[in-house]
Amino acid sequence: MKYIDDIRDWLIANNLVAGYKVQPYEWKDSTITTDRFIVIQPDGGQPVNGEFRSPFARLLIIGQKAEAHQVANGVVDRANGIIKAMQDSYSQGHNFLMVPVSDISITARTEDGRPYCQINLRILANKEG
Repeated sequence: MKYIDDIRDWLIANNLVAGYKVQPYEWKDSTITTDRFIVIQPDGGQPVNGEFRSPFARLLIIGQKAEAHQVANGVVDRANGIIKAMQDSYSQGHNFLMVPVSDISITARTEDGRPYCQINLRILANKEG
């Protein structure tokens, strides 16, 4: 799933991961309560149609454990920054284009108190992506 790597590379190239650990495919929590994460997960999609495929992906932006409410808003701010960067960038690369399907779809807390939000993406990728 090259498109997962493409998303990660795009986030890094656009300076959207500062202060966050980027994890493809699944979230692996650490024992460090101040760690923050951006998780990139495949989320289904459509099969190859000619030269292209249209997979879906999910970005989870996960904050520190037990962050205060005003600090937890930083997770939402980061998600909004990612959405804005995508909307301002017509083409993210030669192999793929990603578009937010909707605004932030979830804002909640994990069982151990980490604030998180989710962005759902639709990808247009070449058939190898």
